[in-house]
Amino acid sequence: MASDPQPGAAEPSGSFQSSRASAVIVVLLSLAAGMTDALCLLHLGGVFASVVTGNLVLVAVSTVHGVADPAARAAISTGAYAAGVFAGSRMVARRSPAARPPTCLALETLVLGLFVAGWLGDPHRSNGEGHPALLLAAGAAMGLQGIVVRTLGRPGLSTTYLTGALTRIVSTIGDPSWLRRLDWLQLLALGCLVLGAAVEAVLMRYLPWTGPLPAAVLATAALLIAYRQ
Repeated sequence: MASDPQPGAAEPSGSFQSSRASAVIVVLLSLAAGMTDALCLLHLGGVFASVVTGNLVLVAVSTVHGVADPAARAAISTGAYAAGVFAGSRMVARRSPAARPPTCLALETLVLGLFVAGWLGDPHRSNGEGHPALLLAAGAAMGLQGIVVRTLGRPGLSTTYLTGALTRIVSTIGDPSWLRRLDWLQLLALGCLVLGAAVEAVLMRYLPWTGPLPAAVLATAALLIAYRQ
């Protein structure tokens, strides 16, 4: 399902010191994004945390058919995503380029921590009827993540908006020297998102109490790497 273009934010700094560190952060956040979207799809009303186009289509279709709950959940998730983008972009605009990734990641990790707390306290969390308020945390965290990745200094790179990434990758196939110019990190991010979603599906089948905890752990690991740079 398609998703919307990468949100606006402060211009990429290009100053994140280690390309290896930024690559590891991208891998970790891609896994976290796949896990978060899978969790929302399976247990929070069949909506997404970061696939805005899918949510908007769900709002329209549900409204036409007079089904209020899916429309409301999709609208909540989309609004939370937008709020995360806004908060993250305002935050990084007030920071030096080197401080932008860890600062925005710290807020994303905090929001995911709140998501974990809300999940553990929700008695309906594993039956597909999790409290809609949990979508606020999920959507906001993914909106913040969209800004985090923009601060790594790799224009066009994304861990949440992957329709455009796939279009960019596939459109170069067959061009002269396309293998040498292929964005391998973006391709890796695509694979990690799929892997994260698959892992979350398995965890939710056998260890449903974990919920967003693995994604929060991955974001925390990315935060620690960012702070070391």
